[in-house]
Amino acid sequence: MAPLVSKVQRATRELFWQSAFFLVRVPPSEVGFGRGPLTWSRQLRHRWRKRMLAITVLEYPPTHRFGDLMVYWINENSLACSARLNRGIESADIVWILCQDPISSEVHSRLLQTLRRKRPEVPIINPPAAYNFYHMPGAFERLAGAGVRVPRSMFSPTDIGRTRVVYKQQEIQAAEKFVALYDGERRGFNAFEFCDFKGPEGLYRRYRAHYLAGFVRPSSLMLSPHWNVCLKHMVYQEFSFQMSEFEKDQIRRIAAESGLDFFAVDYVMDPDQGKPIFTDINVYPSQVAPFKGTVHSRAQRGVWHTFDARTRLGLPEPSGREFILDFDEALVGYAAGHLQGITRVNGLNIGGSDRLGA
Repeated sequence: MAPLVSKVQRATRELFWQSAFFLVRVPPSEVGFGRGPLTWSRQLRHRWRKRMLAITVLEYPPTHRFGDLMVYWINENSLACSARLNRGIESADIVWILCQDPISSEVHSRLLQTLRRKRPEVPIINPPAAYNFYHMPGAFERLAGAGVRVPRSMFSPTDIGRTRVVYKQQEIQAAEKFVALYDGERRGFNAFEFCDFKGPEGLYRRYRAHYLAGFVRPSSLMLSPHWNVCLKHMVYQEFSFQMSEFEKDQIRRIAAESGLDFFAVDYVMDPDQGKPIFTDINVYPSQVAPFKGTVHSRAQRGVWHTFDARTRLGLPEPSGREFILDFDEALVGYAAGHLQGITRVNGLNIGGSDRLGA
């Protein structure tokens, strides 16, 4: 009952703020996604916009958290793509599966049934066969075989009582995990060797990057006094770190081995070699920018997509141009490999007065 009450309270809050901003004529482009007249007015405009590519996003229960936000963000920003949630698959140019991983057998069956209605040549971002890659036994071994730097996950009797490992609960999102000396296999848990990546000031650093159809984008750097670096333990976060070509190549290797087209990866830096060690693949990463008070203090209310973080904080993109240009080019290029009549465009000319929100 408590989650339902919280959901109702959040929706009521969003409706109040959007109605207030609507009445005082705050520009819709300055208010994030939410339940209220400013979002609804933008969504009405989206219906009349036609784009080169039609994307159908599939997000099925039991989890339904980010599909609406992803569709809204694409329709609000892209000049190459339009999106719809759980409909229009018969006329889609790209199908994008966006479900909580790992997907259950029931969701897997439902996806397969829905996918039968798409055109045969239409590509699928994160197809069902690849979706649970990270949760499958031997995932780290496969990545290591592909040349990806991952923690050691194969142990022998000589490791018992000597090697520090992370035990992580299997096949559960936001799974329980803890550090302990290796004492053998534990039912329901995977184990990988712990890398002590604490910095000289006593803080741990976790890097996150996104991969989309060949494009790699640094996302955020999170610092924490706890080895399990996450929002709960975070003391500082920044969005302006740079990635090396080696790091980008490693992420492309993850994509090639896993068969995934969209994901976020978390990695830490090996203190001895100064190279990344990849610890997590997020097929269903949070789409909500964790601004907390930062953006709200600038009078920008509502929910913002994580892809908006740098723009809203006034930071430049690492690529030197707006992220939406990279996003559109990646998806146009992705579709070009599957659909006739679409050619890859390098440096899409999608700026100017046609940009939504201009």
